Amino acid sequence: DYRVEHYYNNVIEDDVTDKYYNIPIGEVVEQADITLKEKDDYKFVRFENVPLTIISGENVIKVYYETPVITATKTNNSDGKELQEGDEVIYTITVKNSGNVSGDAVVTDTIPKGLTYVSYEQTPVVEGDIITQPSIENNTLTWNVKNLAKGENRTITIKATVNAVENETTITNSVKVNDNTTDTSTITVTKPTLTITKTAATVLDKDEDGNVIGGQSEDEAEVGDTIVYTITVENSSDVKAENVKVEDILPTELTYIDKSITTKNGSTKATYN
Repeated sequence: DYRVEHYYNNVIEDDVTDKYYNIPIGEVVEQADITLKEKDDYKFVRFENVPLTIISGENVIKVYYETPVITATKTNNSDGKELQEGDEVIYTITVKNSGNVSGDAVVTDTIPKGLTYVSYEQTPVVEGDIITQPSIENNTLTWNVKNLAKGENRTITIKATVNAVENETTITNSVKVNDNTTDTSTITVTKPTLTITKTAATVLDKDEDGNVIGGQSEDEAEVGDTIVYTITVENSSDVKAENVKVEDILPTELTYIDKSITTKNGSTKATYN
Protein backbone atom coordinates (compact mmCIF):
# COMPACT_ATOMS: atom_id res chain seq x y z
CA ASP A 1 0.00 0.00 0.00
CA TYR A 2 1.02 3.64 -0.40
CA ARG A 3 -0.55 7.07 -0.11
CA VAL A 4 -0.02 10.47 -1.73
CA GLU A 5 -0.27 13.46 0.62
CA HIS A 6 -0.86 16.97 -0.71
CA TYR A 7 0.59 20.00 1.10
CA TYR A 8 -0.56 23.56 0.45
CA ASN A 9 1.96 26.11 1.70
CA ASN A 10 3.33 23.23 3.81
CA VAL A 11 -0.04 22.42 5.36
CA ILE A 12 -1.44 18.97 4.62
CA GLU A 13 -5.05 18.62 3.50
CA ASP A 14 -6.17 15.16 4.57
CA ASP A 15 -9.34 15.19 2.52
CA VAL A 16 -7.39 15.13 -0.75
CA THR A 17 -4.93 12.40 0.26
CA ASP A 18 -4.84 9.57 -2.29
CA LYS A 19 -4.57 5.98 -0.96
CA TYR A 20 -3.64 2.94 -3.03
CA TYR A 21 -3.91 -0.65 -1.83
CA ASN A 22 -2.55 -4.09 -2.72
CA ILE A 23 0.49 -2.76 -4.57
CA PRO A 24 3.20 -5.43 -4.98
CA ILE A 25 6.40 -4.95 -3.02
CA GLY A 26 9.17 -3.73 -5.31
CA GLU A 27 6.89 -1.92 -7.72
CA VAL A 28 8.06 1.61 -8.54
CA VAL A 29 5.74 4.62 -8.49
CA GLU A 30 6.84 7.35 -10.93
CA GLN A 31 5.86 11.00 -11.27
CA ALA A 32 3.61 10.12 -14.16
CA ASP A 33 1.54 7.94 -11.84
CA ILE A 34 0.63 10.85 -9.60
CA THR A 35 -2.33 13.15 -10.20
CA LEU A 36 -1.55 16.76 -9.30
CA LYS A 37 -4.20 18.69 -7.38
CA GLU A 38 -3.50 22.35 -7.99
CA LYS A 39 -6.28 24.68 -6.84
CA ASP A 40 -7.00 28.41 -6.67
CA ASP A 41 -3.60 30.18 -6.70
CA TYR A 42 -1.73 27.07 -5.50
CA LYS A 43 0.72 25.66 -8.02
CA PHE A 44 2.88 22.55 -7.95
CA VAL A 45 6.38 23.05 -6.56
CA ARG A 46 7.97 19.65 -5.90
CA PHE A 47 7.61 15.97 -5.04
CA GLU A 48 9.08 14.17 -2.07
CA ASN A 49 9.93 10.43 -2.23
CA VAL A 50 9.48 10.12 -5.99
CA PRO A 51 10.20 7.75 -7.56
CA LEU A 52 8.95 5.48 -4.76
CA THR A 53 9.80 1.77 -4.51
CA ILE A 54 7.11 -0.05 -2.58
CA ILE A 55 8.36 -1.72 0.61
CA SER A 56 6.63 -3.75 3.32
CA GLY A 57 6.50 -0.75 5.66
CA GLU A 58 4.92 2.68 5.26
CA ASN A 59 5.03 4.16 1.77
CA VAL A 60 4.31 7.90 1.50
CA ILE A 61 4.70 10.34 -1.38
CA LYS A 62 4.39 14.04 -0.61
CA VAL A 63 3.35 16.68 -3.14
CA TYR A 64 3.92 20.36 -2.34
CA TYR A 65 2.03 23.35 -3.72
CA GLU A 66 2.58 27.03 -3.02
CA THR A 67 0.99 30.36 -3.81
CA PRO A 68 3.00 33.27 -5.21
CA VAL A 69 4.23 35.82 -2.69
CA ILE A 70 3.48 39.12 -4.41
CA THR A 71 4.11 42.42 -2.65
CA ALA A 72 4.37 46.03 -3.75
CA THR A 73 6.62 48.83 -2.52
CA LYS A 74 5.95 52.53 -3.02
CA THR A 75 8.28 55.54 -3.00
CA ASN A 76 8.02 59.18 -4.08
CA ASN A 77 10.44 61.74 -5.49
CA SER A 78 10.03 64.46 -2.84
CA ASP A 79 13.17 63.33 -0.99
CA GLY A 80 11.71 64.67 2.25
CA LYS A 81 11.25 68.20 0.87
CA GLU A 82 8.09 70.11 1.63
CA LEU A 83 5.83 70.52 -1.38
CA GLN A 84 3.41 73.29 -2.29
CA GLU A 85 0.28 73.76 -4.35
CA GLY A 86 0.98 72.99 -7.99
CA ASP A 87 4.11 70.91 -7.37
CA GLU A 88 4.36 67.57 -9.15
CA VAL A 89 4.91 64.39 -7.17
CA ILE A 90 5.91 61.11 -8.81
CA TYR A 91 5.17 57.81 -7.08
CA THR A 92 7.00 54.65 -8.07
CA ILE A 93 5.27 51.33 -7.41
CA THR A 94 7.34 48.17 -7.73
CA VAL A 95 5.65 44.77 -7.66
CA LYS A 96 7.77 41.72 -6.78
CA ASN A 97 7.11 38.00 -6.59
CA SER A 98 9.37 36.52 -3.91
CA GLY A 99 7.59 33.16 -3.95
CA ASN A 100 8.44 29.95 -5.81
CA VAL A 101 5.59 29.99 -8.33
CA SER A 102 4.25 32.52 -10.81
CA GLY A 103 0.92 34.18 -10.27
CA ASP A 104 -1.45 37.09 -10.79
CA ALA A 105 -2.30 39.99 -8.50
CA VAL A 106 -4.50 43.06 -8.39
CA VAL A 107 -2.56 46.16 -7.32
CA THR A 108 -4.55 49.27 -6.36
CA ASP A 109 -3.50 52.80 -5.56
CA THR A 110 -6.13 55.28 -4.43
CA ILE A 111 -5.09 58.86 -5.07
CA PRO A 112 -5.57 60.55 -1.67
CA LYS A 113 -7.29 63.83 -0.94
CA GLY A 114 -4.89 66.68 -1.57
CA LEU A 115 -3.58 65.32 -4.87
CA THR A 116 -4.88 65.42 -8.44
CA TYR A 117 -4.01 62.50 -10.69
CA VAL A 118 -2.14 63.34 -13.92
CA SER A 119 -0.85 60.18 -15.62
CA TYR A 120 0.91 56.83 -15.25
CA GLU A 121 3.67 55.02 -17.12
CA GLN A 122 4.73 51.37 -17.12
CA THR A 123 8.32 50.75 -18.18
CA PRO A 124 8.65 48.44 -19.94
CA VAL A 125 5.07 47.83 -21.00
CA VAL A 126 4.12 44.23 -20.16
CA GLU A 127 1.74 42.50 -22.52
CA GLY A 128 -1.21 41.08 -20.62
CA ASP A 129 -1.13 43.57 -17.77
CA ILE A 130 -4.28 45.72 -17.61
CA ILE A 131 -4.16 49.16 -16.00
CA THR A 132 -7.30 51.18 -15.32
CA GLN A 133 -6.73 54.86 -14.63
CA PRO A 134 -8.51 56.86 -11.92
CA SER A 135 -11.71 58.68 -12.85
CA ILE A 136 -13.92 61.33 -11.29
CA GLU A 137 -16.16 58.59 -9.92
CA ASN A 138 -13.35 56.29 -8.79
CA ASN A 139 -10.06 57.88 -7.78
CA THR A 140 -8.21 54.54 -7.80
CA LEU A 141 -5.65 53.22 -10.25
CA THR A 142 -6.05 49.46 -10.69
CA TRP A 143 -3.20 47.36 -12.06
CA ASN A 144 -4.01 43.77 -12.96
CA VAL A 145 -0.61 42.06 -12.90
CA LYS A 146 -0.59 38.88 -14.96
CA ASN A 147 1.74 35.88 -14.72
CA LEU A 148 4.40 37.47 -12.52
CA ALA A 149 7.24 34.96 -12.50
CA LYS A 150 9.31 33.84 -9.53
CA GLY A 151 11.74 36.66 -8.64
CA GLU A 152 10.28 39.04 -11.24
CA ASN A 153 9.81 42.78 -10.65
CA ARG A 154 7.54 45.18 -12.53
CA THR A 155 7.26 48.93 -12.08
CA ILE A 156 4.88 51.77 -12.84
CA THR A 157 5.15 55.47 -12.04
CA ILE A 158 2.19 57.68 -11.19
CA LYS A 159 2.25 61.46 -11.53
CA ALA A 160 0.02 63.78 -9.52
CA THR A 161 -0.10 67.48 -8.66
CA VAL A 162 -0.44 68.95 -5.19
CA ASN A 163 -3.64 70.79 -4.32
CA ALA A 164 -3.92 73.82 -2.04
CA VAL A 165 -3.92 73.23 1.71
CA GLU A 166 -5.00 75.42 4.61
CA ASN A 167 -2.17 74.30 6.88
CA GLU A 168 0.89 72.09 6.68
CA THR A 169 -0.40 68.62 5.89
CA THR A 170 1.05 65.12 5.64
CA ILE A 171 -0.45 63.11 2.80
CA THR A 172 -0.14 59.34 3.08
CA ASN A 173 -0.58 57.22 -0.03
CA SER A 174 -0.90 53.44 0.29
CA VAL A 175 -0.55 50.65 -2.23
CA LYS A 176 -2.52 47.42 -1.91
CA VAL A 177 -2.06 43.94 -3.36
CA ASN A 178 -5.27 41.94 -3.47
CA ASP A 179 -6.84 44.42 -1.01
CA ASN A 180 -3.96 44.10 1.49
CA THR A 181 -1.83 47.17 2.17
CA THR A 182 1.82 46.33 1.55
CA ASP A 183 3.48 49.76 1.69
CA THR A 184 2.83 53.48 2.21
CA SER A 185 4.52 56.65 1.03
CA THR A 186 4.16 60.10 2.59
CA ILE A 187 4.72 63.67 1.47
CA THR A 188 4.50 66.93 3.40
CA VAL A 189 2.54 69.77 1.83
CA THR A 190 2.82 73.28 3.19
CA LYS A 191 1.99 76.83 2.22
CA PRO A 192 3.70 80.20 2.80
CA THR A 193 2.57 82.40 5.68
CA LEU A 194 1.84 85.79 4.16
CA THR A 195 0.88 89.03 5.87
CA ILE A 196 -0.22 92.19 4.07
CA THR A 197 -0.08 95.67 5.57
CA LYS A 198 -1.23 98.96 4.08
CA THR A 199 -0.42 102.50 5.13
CA ALA A 200 -1.55 105.88 3.79
CA ALA A 201 0.14 109.26 3.92
CA THR A 202 -0.91 112.59 2.41
CA VAL A 203 1.82 114.33 0.40
CA LEU A 204 2.51 117.58 2.24
CA ASP A 205 3.08 120.91 0.48
CA LYS A 206 6.52 122.48 0.79
CA ASP A 207 7.85 126.00 0.43
CA GLU A 208 10.50 127.16 -2.04
CA ASP A 209 13.25 125.96 0.30
CA GLY A 210 11.79 122.46 0.49
CA ASN A 211 10.44 122.81 3.99
CA VAL A 212 7.02 121.41 4.90
CA ILE A 213 4.50 124.18 5.29
CA GLY A 214 2.99 124.17 8.73
CA GLY A 215 -0.59 123.28 9.57
CA GLN A 216 -0.59 120.10 7.49
CA SER A 217 -0.86 116.45 8.56
CA GLU A 218 -0.12 113.20 6.72
CA ASP A 219 -3.24 111.79 8.37
CA GLU A 220 -5.58 114.37 6.81
CA ALA A 221 -6.41 115.21 3.21
CA GLU A 222 -8.42 117.79 1.33
CA VAL A 223 -9.84 117.79 -2.18
CA GLY A 224 -6.97 117.75 -4.66
CA ASP A 225 -4.38 116.39 -2.21
CA THR A 226 -2.22 113.44 -3.23
CA ILE A 227 -2.28 110.37 -1.00
CA VAL A 228 0.44 107.71 -1.17
CA TYR A 229 -0.58 104.19 -0.22
CA THR A 230 2.14 101.69 0.65
CA ILE A 231 1.29 98.01 0.52
CA THR A 232 3.77 95.55 2.04
CA VAL A 233 3.60 91.78 1.53
CA GLU A 234 5.74 89.73 3.91
CA ASN A 235 6.44 86.00 3.89
CA SER A 236 7.27 84.97 7.46
CA SER A 237 7.67 81.26 6.64
CA ASP A 238 10.56 79.22 5.28
CA VAL A 239 8.53 78.37 2.17
CA LYS A 240 8.87 80.34 -1.03
CA ALA A 241 5.62 81.91 -2.22
CA GLU A 242 5.07 81.72 -5.97
CA ASN A 243 2.73 83.86 -8.10
CA VAL A 244 1.29 85.87 -5.24
CA LYS A 245 -1.48 88.23 -6.40
CA VAL A 246 -2.45 91.29 -4.38
CA GLU A 247 -5.49 93.35 -5.34
CA ASP A 248 -6.30 96.82 -4.02
CA ILE A 249 -9.55 98.55 -5.00
CA LEU A 250 -9.54 102.33 -4.81
CA PRO A 251 -12.65 103.89 -3.32
CA THR A 252 -14.77 106.14 -5.55
CA GLU A 253 -13.60 109.26 -3.70
CA LEU A 254 -10.07 108.79 -5.12
CA THR A 255 -8.64 109.14 -8.63
CA TYR A 256 -5.61 107.08 -9.63
CA ILE A 257 -2.58 109.05 -10.84
CA ASP A 258 -1.36 107.48 -14.06
CA LYS A 259 1.96 105.57 -13.93
CA SER A 260 2.36 106.27 -10.23
CA ILE A 261 2.81 102.61 -9.13
CA THR A 262 6.31 101.65 -8.03
CA THR A 263 7.60 98.36 -6.63
CA LYS A 264 10.76 97.27 -4.85
CA ASN A 265 12.38 94.27 -3.16
CA GLY A 266 11.87 91.26 -5.36
CA SER A 267 10.53 90.31 -8.75
CA THR A 268 7.15 92.04 -8.80
CA LYS A 269 4.85 93.54 -11.37
CA ALA A 270 2.05 95.98 -10.65
CA THR A 271 -0.66 97.22 -12.97
CA TYR A 272 -3.74 99.43 -12.67
CA ASN A 273 -7.02 98.58 -14.33
